[in-house]
Amino acid sequence: MSFFTYAYQHSRSTTSALNALRFVVEFGQVNDVLGHEPDMLEYATFHGVARSLAYRRREAYRTCFPHQEPITVWEIAREQLKGSVFEHADLRGQAVFVGSLVSNVKKR
Repeated sequence: MSFFTYAYQHSRSTTSALNALRFVVEFGQVNDVLGHEPDMLEYATFHGVARSLAYRRREAYRTCFPHQEPITVWEIAREQLKGSVFEHADLRGQAVFVGSLVSNVKKR
């Protein structure tokens, strides 16, 4: 099952699924740069978004991936993203790529 399919099955919203996948990419990138799991203020500051938007994206993630930590999903996605044509794409493009990846996530 793809990450997008899994996210959509939990949220029943394309927008929420894409926001969740974008959160994975953004959160993971901040984690990689800082060397630790960022708090929401660090995440918002790093990406230049309002804290309210950061919290909405995290909530979308929690809805779409209720049993996975974002870093766990990012670790799977990061390896596939490296060397792909999407490696240097904008964040939305990377999120779409991550959504297309197939993983062993299972709906509970």
